Amino acid sequence: MLYHLHERGIQAGDELVMQIDDNHTFLNVFWGCFLGGIIPVPVSIGNNDEHRMKLFKIWNTLPRPHMIADDKVLDQLEKYSQQHGLVHSFARVKKRLFKPNL
Repeated sequence: MLYHLHERGIQAGDELVMQIDDNHTFLNVFWGCFLGGIIPVPVSIGNNDEHRMKLFKIWNTLPRPHMIADDKVLDQLEKYSQQHGLVHSFARVKKRLFKPNL
C-alpha cells in the first residue's frame, strides 16, 4: 500500500483525507500512511450536506492534502460542489484524488 501511495506522489508529511467505506481497504491505507510518515485524515462518509461541507473545510485547512475516495463519494462531492458554488474547490480536490481500488 505504501508503494501505491508513493507512486501517486504522496510523501512523508503529506495528509491523506480518507473517504473509504470498506474496512479492509481502510486499514491497509491507514497503516500504509503510518509506515510512510503520511498523515491519515479519516473523515466519516456522510449522506448529508453537513458532512460534505466539513470535508471541504478540512481540505482547505490542510497544507498538502491528497484524497482517497471511491466513485460514489466522488460523485456526491461533485454534485454538492455544483449546487453550492464549490466547483473550483472540487477541481483542486480532484487533482489530488485517487480511488482505493489499487
